Amino acid sequence: AELAGRRLPEKHKRVSNLTPAQVSITFDQMNLRSLKLTSLEGLPVSHELKALYLQDNCLLSLSHLGPQPELSSLHVERNSVYDFSAVDRCPKLTEVSLQGNPIASSDMYPVMCCVALSPSLLRVDGKVVSREQRSMVGVLDHPVVRVALKQGWLLSRAEVNEDAEVDLPVEEFMFRMEPAVTEVLNQGVPIDQCTVNVHTHLRKSYEKLSFVAILHAPPLLKQPDRAAK
Repeated sequence: AELAGRRLPEKHKRVSNLTPAQVSITFDQMNLRSLKLTSLEGLPVSHELKALYLQDNCLLSLSHLGPQPELSSLHVERNSVYDFSAVDRCPKLTEVSLQGNPIASSDMYPVMCCVALSPSLLRVDGKVVSREQRSMVGVLDHPVVRVALKQGWLLSRAEVNEDAEVDLPVEEFMFRMEPAVTEVLNQGVPIDQCTVNVHTHLRKSYEKLSFVAILHAPPLLKQPDRAAK
């Protein structure tokens, strides 16, 4: 309901389109609030930037955020971000807020924030990352899951997701994807540049295994001792 009625601008507006007068920079903070931005393209990577304010824009994703090396606080409230497509990690990020974005309604939203943006996150939308969520991050902070989130996949605890194009248990997903991702990473390719297409590889995996079954035969019933009388 919070997003209802918000209209996207007719033209794309990137950070690179802004004039110097529109960009407010104070010491280690950058304020890009309410500028009708649809993309972060053109946002420079800065070793000084520690806080970035992007509230009340029209951003559909956080791509081009860049691996800001010193960024610790990120505020993207009231935009239109649906997933973590093409997002690079910010290693020192400790606080993020995406309230008012579609992604914030996902049941595993805080966990996805940690896996996609930074495992060191302490707060998501002002709330401390719980011990349970932290434990879940420890399990899911895996190259296969990171590649999937970077390609727009989402994590969920829901048993059935009727709107999902593909809905797989994480265990099966990792089983099918890990060989391909590991092969690329073993070639020295950084995980943020891993180009394994999840949809394509899953389809090939199902095609290869579609005619294979795995069985477990129960033990034979113990035959009666015919010699016994």
